[in-house]
Amino acid sequence: MPTPDELDKLRTELTALRAKRDAVIAELGAYAQENNDLRENSAYLHTEQKIHVLDAQIMVILAEFTKLNLAKKKANYLLTKPRRAPKVDL
Repeated sequence: MPTPDELDKLRTELTALRAKRDAVIAELGAYAQENNDLRENSAYLHTEQKIHVLDAQIMVILAEFTKLNLAKKKANYLLTKPRRAPKVDL
């Protein structure tokens, strides 16, 4: 089980990545306004690549949260007694 400090670290990192992604998207918009032909705008393409990298990093953290949540549910399930079907008199 992860400690609360580890979870807080992941949450902080996720918040920082999302803020950085928002800033890069704003930068991308500025590059798009500079030049009409975006295929030849290397700054636009580079910034677009940065967004993809940030998206991948965000997805890794979200997958970690999902994994931790499933482990938590499994641990809770193992702590409870299994329910048995009631006996029926025939």
